[in-house]
Amino acid sequence: MPLTSRGVGRRRRRSRSPRRVVGDAGLAVGLTSPYAHLRQIVISRTPESSPDPAVEITTGDPLSVVRRLEQEDGLGIRLCGGTDLAGQPLPEIDELIIEQYPVVVGSGIPLFRAGFEPRAFTLTDRWIFERGNVILTYARTSPSTDAPAVG
Repeated sequence: MPLTSRGVGRRRRRSRSPRRVVGDAGLAVGLTSPYAHLRQIVISRTPESSPDPAVEITTGDPLSVVRRLEQEDGLGIRLCGGTDLAGQPLPEIDELIIEQYPVVVGSGIPLFRAGFEPRAFTLTDRWIFERGNVILTYARTSPSTDAPAVG
């Protein structure tokens, strides 16, 4: 579930936070840098050393990490992760890219594990594939109440 942060638009992403589970699966087959063409930061609950010098591991608060990255030069941030990770930097997310697949696998999980705080998004792009897969892109239409003012 990719999420992008403030001001990204259609530009290439500069940073990616691979989900820890994806990292573990990759390590099992010898893949230590899943997105070698991007700067990679893994947010982990436990301190550990990186299996690859191109992958930075931090135990920092995800919201603080995203806000720090936004202050650096470069393009946007693409965040990949589960509901817990996605819910933490929600105040900074201004674009959602949601991938849907025509498969039912169980009772489901929430998109974000965060407090109830509605945020409006507008559909800006969609790709519909022959087999029914869909990629939807949404832009935030309402500012976050807890994100710092811009401008």
